[in-house]
Amino acid sequence: MEQRAIDRLRPQISQIQTKINDEMKYNGKDIVDFFNYRAFEDCIPTALLLAFAYNDTGEELEENLAELASVVHLIGMSTNVHDDVTEDSNSAGQILVGDLLYGKFYLALCNANYLEFLKPLGEIICDIHQAKIDKLRGKGNCLDEDILIKEYGNFISICCKLGAHWGGLNHKDQLRAEEIGLNIGVYIQAKKSEYSFPELDKYLLNAKQLIQQLNSIEIRDNITAIIDFLTINKLGSGNIV
Repeated sequence: MEQRAIDRLRPQISQIQTKINDEMKYNGKDIVDFFNYRAFEDCIPTALLLAFAYNDTGEELEENLAELASVVHLIGMSTNVHDDVTEDSNSAGQILVGDLLYGKFYLALCNANYLEFLKPLGEIICDIHQAKIDKLRGKGNCLDEDILIKEYGNFISICCKLGAHWGGLNHKDQLRAEEIGLNIGVYIQAKKSEYSFPELDKYLLNAKQLIQQLNSIEIRDNITAIIDFLTINKLGSGNIV
């Protein structure tokens, strides 16, 4: 089941990755060389957005949805680049690359004329960095729910919400999508940092319970399959495409 759902989204995710290939060049060089490109994590936000938004199997994404998915993909890459930065690491290049990708996200939003998304996505990025600053200053424990929500939960939440809005889901299902994303995001952030604590599985359980309340059987199956795919793959290695 999980592999079929991933296979269904694979061409569309590949389309997004192809679309941003030019964004990964600087002075003719591939900026992937300057950081640890974790393709699997970078695809998760995009896959979740498309799972809620995309229903035409086998066809290319329409341009506006492809632009929105590209924006999400750039933010996900930027977040993962900055995740590898530590207080004592020689990672000035990674910081600059992460900032460059965030800049490209803003440009992509403007080029797609999606200015209505600028404020909510900007707020998410502020949350991500505030959480990282709090951790560096010792003001927040890595396992604090508030830190995990700010670091990744809110980002995955808005990805799912945007996908549900694009896919024309009703208001209740859009709210469910938001909560599903929040729970998945907290789980992912804890797992990719190799944290383990007794309450971790409750986030997956909450997400799965909310998924079963969605009206679309196809979306229910696809989101469940992505979760199953996450639980059997080690974050930090591998590729969804």
